[in-house]
Amino acid sequence: MRNLAATNNLCKEVDGRRRISWASVITRRRISWSLAAALCAGLLCACGSGGTNTVSVANTQTPPPPATSTPTSSSTSSTSSSTSSTSSPPATTSASSATGSTRTASGPAFAQTTSTSSSGPESVVMAHGYTAVSPSQYNPQDTLQVLVGTAPSGGQKAFFFVNGSYIGTDTALPSSSISVVSTNDTEVTLGYALFHPDGSSAGTAQVTYALNNGMLGPLGPIPSALPSAAVSRR
Repeated sequence: MRNLAATNNLCKEVDGRRRISWASVITRRRISWSLAAALCAGLLCACGSGGTNTVSVANTQTPPPPATSTPTSSSTSSTSSSTSSTSSPPATTSASSATGSTRTASGPAFAQTTSTSSSGPESVVMAHGYTAVSPSQYNPQDTLQVLVGTAPSGGQKAFFFVNGSYIGTDTALPSSSISVVSTNDTEVTLGYALFHPDGSSAGTAQVTYALNNGMLGPLGPIPSALPSAAVSRR
């Protein structure tokens, strides 16, 4: 009986130990499963949080399209320029009359005297207070014409014309005596009587006046008009 009881007790003890060992095994497995589940959850969180990287793009501005200039119509500019411009009246020049004053210098007066008078040559001479010595001296066929006139005081001047238009006299101051030596289409040669200071004759000086490109001028020196000069034309 004692052996049977001992055997029962031993069996109970062995059975209890087996239960304890199985309980510990189950507990350990549960802990392992919990750890595994926690590890998997951690891995899943890590993958969910770090797997996807979001990149925030800074404010980028799209460059504006290049400006396009609209061509200005040429017709508009030409119209405005034409309307803004005002035509200025043409300048007018007054021509010297036949009665205009001659130069005061001793040189040829025609250098500064012009006239478009349509009056006859004798009328022009008379308008200056002179009388034509010989109207036949005037040759209308020549381009350059001359007519010598005498003043009431006795002095003389040579009046020049170009195609009938009066242009001036030989000198500003009159001479004692002037003669027409020769003429051609564009040249006139005059002879000036010369005198010494005492009034005695000093011969004659010839001076040729030539028309060149519309300008008339002497080709040689004109004798002095001063009575005190060694030789003068007065």
